[in-house]
Amino acid sequence: MSLYLLIHLISQNLAIHFLGIIASMGLPSPSIPFPRPKNSASLILYRVLTGLVLLLMIWTLLIGLSSTLHTHISQLQPPEKPAFDIIEPATARYATFERCSIDTFLSTGFPWLELASPIPPDEFIQRRNNLAIALAADGVDAFIVEPGYTFKYYANVSQKDWEVWEPEERPFLMIIRPENSTKGDIVAKTTFLAPHFEEGRVRMLGMPFDEELSIITWEEHWNPYEILLENWNFTITNENSLRGTRPKVMVDEEMRDFIQRGLGEKGFHVYGLGGDVERVRQTKTKNEVEILRAVNTGTVEAVRAMRKCLKLGLSENEVKNALDNTMRAAGMEPFFDIVLFGDYSMAFQSK
Repeated sequence: MSLYLLIHLISQNLAIHFLGIIASMGLPSPSIPFPRPKNSASLILYRVLTGLVLLLMIWTLLIGLSSTLHTHISQLQPPEKPAFDIIEPATARYATFERCSIDTFLSTGFPWLELASPIPPDEFIQRRNNLAIALAADGVDAFIVEPGYTFKYYANVSQKDWEVWEPEERPFLMIIRPENSTKGDIVAKTTFLAPHFEEGRVRMLGMPFDEELSIITWEEHWNPYEILLENWNFTITNENSLRGTRPKVMVDEEMRDFIQRGLGEKGFHVYGLGGDVERVRQTKTKNEVEILRAVNTGTVEAVRAMRKCLKLGLSENEVKNALDNTMRAAGMEPFFDIVLFGDYSMAFQSK
């Protein structure tokens, strides 16, 4: 039996079924002539196939009716209440949190800042003089430091003030050594070692000095440590230091290794930080104590203000950023903070 005849027979059987439905409804049925199979085998086959097609159509119809009925029923029932609070969009949530934290912090009025004040230039000079007295007590010719925290302590210039991105390969050094004043006191004499093309920038740093800056410059094709040694008798006027021997210098613990080795290779005796020199920074003035107290209290109050505004859905980084911006509202520049939730905080402490 050909495919065409099979399709024709299936169509004929479907039409017969639909005509039966029409007849059961009392409607007149049209008279449509259909060819019939000529043998019994073909008749059995097309009836079986037609029955299968009819079952498939009924099954599809029932599935459609079930889905439609379920949809209508669900629309009649009230929506279930979620087991958790609905969280607002991330951007709006963070903005609300940060604004709340800053406003809460501002509402304190910052009473802890009333006794704190910036370090005046005279105090920087006194720091260097205290260092000079310590150098003389330790029997050291000079203290050498490059931009960093200690440089900022003695001359108010940080690493970022000198080079924003990272320390450059050309050494810029501050040499502080003890000198006898006309009154017989030991005072600090400060000299800088810098590349020649950087001399103007050194003078524009606005460092707290009463006298004009003393700068030893070196060209790109020179060895800076050799230049410093050649000019040592001009930078060291203390009679105790003119011994005709290798200069004894103490370097800060932040000093990079290649600079220490460069000094040693050109004739300097290089010593690490210690003795009375190390204790200079450890001894705090009243003004320094008030600054430390203000920073500590301000940090604690910023954390308390932020904690009052915490809400579900914030990430660790969002809390960290909001805390930083909260501290900036009081004029404090955050150094670093770590924000960890749940098991992560316990894992961090256990390492």
